[in-house]
Parts: sequence; structure tokens; C-alpha cells
Amino acid sequence: MSTTLCLPSKAKKGKASNKTGKPEGSSKPIKHNAETFQLFSQVGLDAPITTDDIPPTLEKLEEKLADYKENVRTWEENRDEMKRRILEEGIMPGAEEETQEKTEGDEKEEDDGKEDKEEQEEKADD
Repeated sequence: MSTTLCLPSKAKKGKASNKTGKPEGSSKPIKHNAETFQLFSQVGLDAPITTDDIPPTLEKLEEKLADYKENVRTWEENRDEMKRRILEEGIMPGAEEETQEKTEGDEKEEDDGKEDKEEQEEKADD
């Protein structure tokens, strides 16, 4: 029996060194899908396009989060007062103004409808 020994003909090369001249931590593009862009749009921010855009975007997100937490804290402070008014008066604070505006708008639409009918009747008579 003869023994066959197989040896590679060429030595394998390691990873190529960074010959492009860019520093190791250079900016790399980020791939987003439509859902990611929509999520950033919902919070009112632009999605980061490169890795260099991430730190400023994180700062903006943290600011938005702080604003959101402040709004929640304000709502929690006013929650009991709003609940009391709803139970006592049956009206939610701020809804009084909306109700008045809506009623005025409905009356205007009814008037416009009456005028249109009158015009149509006059044209029909001619």
C-alpha cells in the first residue's frame, strides 16, 4: 500500500489590510426598509443613513423621550381633576369649546342646505 499525502499548493492568504486609506471606524451606510422610515417619521425624525448619523439621532430620540415623559407626568397630575369634571358635569375639559364649534358648523351647513334647495326650486319654477 502506498500512502498519498495531499498538501496545498499555495498558502492561504489572510484578510487584506485596509488599503483604502479610510480609518477603521469610518462611516458605513445603513440599510433601512419602509417600516423603519415610517417609524422614524412617526416620531418626527429622519432615519440615520450612515453609522456616523447614529449618535445625533440618539440624542434627538432621548430629547423626544424626555418631552414625552413630561407630557405623561402633566397628564397624570391633571387626570384626577379631569375625572372629577367628567363625573360631575359630564363634560370633558376642553370639549366645551369643541362642542360649541361643532354646533355652529352644523347650523351653517343646515343653512347652506336650505339655500341650495331654495335656489333649485326657483330654477325649477323658471
